[in-house]
Amino acid sequence: MTSVEQLKYYRFPKKDLGDRKYKIPVLDPFDIKEVKIIEDGSRASGISITLKDAKVYGIKDTQLKNAKINLDQNHNEFEVLTPKVQIVGQYETSGRILLLPITGNGNVTLTIENIYLTYHEHWQLVPKDGERYLVRDNITLTSKTPTGFHIDITNLFNGNKLLGDQMNAFLNENWKDAFNELSPTIFKVISEIVSSVLVRISSIVPYDKIFPENLPS
Repeated sequence: MTSVEQLKYYRFPKKDLGDRKYKIPVLDPFDIKEVKIIEDGSRASGISITLKDAKVYGIKDTQLKNAKINLDQNHNEFEVLTPKVQIVGQYETSGRILLLPITGNGNVTLTIENIYLTYHEHWQLVPKDGERYLVRDNITLTSKTPTGFHIDITNLFNGNKLLGDQMNAFLNENWKDAFNELSPTIFKVISEIVSSVLVRISSIVPYDKIFPENLPS
């Protein structure tokens, strides 16, 4: 079985300890120090979101559903399914979401059910110590609508519980639209996790050992 074929049967490690051999960090939970997203209003609602000291649960159960490797164009595409992802952390936000004003800072929990992602990457070969290593760039994520999305945000509107509860209820009633609005933040978090795994592996394992049956001239 080739390396490419083996990819289709890959799952993230079931253990929560990562993999020291390939410098893969702990995957569950995965720690995110800080993520900042600023939307300029092109989505009909501009919003600024900062997520700090977050933990991401569920990544270890990610399943690789399909892999397309184009060695001629230096492009890979991976389709993955994660049954449940939960992001828990501190947030700060201001702007508009689903056309409604929102502001606050406190705790946030985002729960996503059955998220199907397509990961695109372009790469270059870089020589090092007599070997060739794959260096990834131009990484993008796209997603199908998950089967469920739940939001729990505390301390909205300077701690106004009535307005905060109403906003939480509204976002959860309209969870598909809310997911689309918050997807840049979610994608940036997940992209950071996926990239940390793939980049660390490709920085240690030479290209010719990843794809031994396809050696470019």
